Amino acid sequence: MAKKNLIVALLWFALDAYSLAGISVAIATSQQGNESNEIPTLFTLTRTGDTADQLSVNLLLRGTALPDLDYVPPTESTGSHSITFEIGEDTALLTVPSLPDEIIDPGETLLAILQPGTGYSITPGQGRAMAVIGAENASSSVADAGYAVGKSYGQWENYNAFAALRDDGSVITWGSGSDGGERSSQAGSLSSEVTTIFATGHAFAALKENGSVITWGNGGDSSAASGQLASGIVAFSDPLSGNRLSFPPPDEDSDNDGLPGSAETHTGIFLSVNNTGTDPLNPDTDGDGWTDGDEVQLGSSPLNAQSSPPFSITATATR
Repeated sequence: MAKKNLIVALLWFALDAYSLAGISVAIATSQQGNESNEIPTLFTLTRTGDTADQLSVNLLLRGTALPDLDYVPPTESTGSHSITFEIGEDTALLTVPSLPDEIIDPGETLLAILQPGTGYSITPGQGRAMAVIGAENASSSVADAGYAVGKSYGQWENYNAFAALRDDGSVITWGSGSDGGERSSQAGSLSSEVTTIFATGHAFAALKENGSVITWGNGGDSSAASGQLASGIVAFSDPLSGNRLSFPPPDEDSDNDGLPGSAETHTGIFLSVNNTGTDPLNPDTDGDGWTDGDEVQLGSSPLNAQSSPPFSITATATR
């Protein structure tokens, strides 16, 4: 009888574990927010599988929108937040109230990123959602504003000059020489290992793989701070609003994909294992079902969904 009871207990444990393993969670944007009308941003979480129990899911909020300035965070945590599915419910709504401010800008991005937790898995390709919190009914474009911070993965402009980042990590410039179109004084420093370029109205700054910063243009003389800019830089401020741009600390793996934040430069161009070009807030940048870290380690491209490791993993069940 004792043996029979043990077998029943083990079987019950196995069935319970199987039930938990079969629960997956996804997230999607269901409403864009707006500051002027105080319209909240809405994200809908969906779970598939067993709904008999309450389930708590962890997520991060990231992006250029800042907590307590552009929106009210769901909890006071500066790390992950916990969202709960009630018993019998397969959806949960995350409401993020918008906050009006005095900055006239075209809006801020808000990323909701599901995090691993107990009792659930993240649905492949559906663990991240992005919304834009509109600001003061304003709209803007690169042409209207005259410049952009990160116009695209490869090109930035200020009022009178342009800078382009090549796939070999070098920078080329053109336009008004005094506003950054002429970079001969920094040509050697900008010949390789640049990961990102930032622009103000008349100057540029380039962030390099080693955490150093190179500046040039009208207002780009950083000689007084050259020692402090030689290493360890992980983030810039947005010259439009003064907000801190959302970059993870260099050794933090914010999306749990096996790559440090310093390597995920979000340029869309793979240069090396220390400059992968991947999204630091998306564990599967190209959406092919393989994490960025696995693809880098196994030799496939984390930026191309058609490129995946040259083998598949097959599970075989036996009775």
